[in-house]
Amino acid sequence: MSVMPRFSFDQWVTRVINPVGFVAVVLAFLFLPCASVSVTEWPSMVLRDNSIFVLRDNSFFKAVTDDSVTGGNIAFRDGPPHQSAHRSGYGWSVELRMGTIVTVLVMAAGAGTGLVRPAERRLRHAAQVAAVAGVFLALAVLSAAGRMEDNTYGLLANEFGQRGEEEFHYAAGPETGFWVSLTGLALIFAINLFALRALRRRG
Repeated sequence: MSVMPRFSFDQWVTRVINPVGFVAVVLAFLFLPCASVSVTEWPSMVLRDNSIFVLRDNSFFKAVTDDSVTGGNIAFRDGPPHQSAHRSGYGWSVELRMGTIVTVLVMAAGAGTGLVRPAERRLRHAAQVAAVAGVFLALAVLSAAGRMEDNTYGLLANEFGQRGEEEFHYAAGPETGFWVSLTGLALIFAINLFALRALRRRG
């Protein structure tokens, strides 16, 4: 009768939790919305082409400005795939694109830390990768949100002039994909530190 091998806690962490966790974090960043922009307040009237327009609701401005992007959008395509009002794209800078790609590569590299020997080094490297990836993730997403906010400013200013733009309030910031990825990295970091401490106590 065969007996299934019993894994210690650090083995479960390095062989199961880390690979699965890092892959899940990469997928969340690439395919879930990680940054968005939205109009939060709008004026009752706007000036356009020297004519005053009365606004009954904000549906038009939501169609024009509200948008979200994934990490994949930032790294591999210029603009969002679904919003026609932003069809000109956000003009992501080369630095932002490269930073986003590096973020993905760093997170993906975390899945390979299980190949490192010995066990103590595996745990330490995984925690370090999670911490570095978290910093890159925050920088990439916040930079993208800032670019989206600038683009929205330009859309409103171009459409309604400076006076009209000043009467709008909009916000850009992190979205679900960012928080899921960041939470995953934080959990990986904490679990590996805990396992590393337990391994040192046992050794």
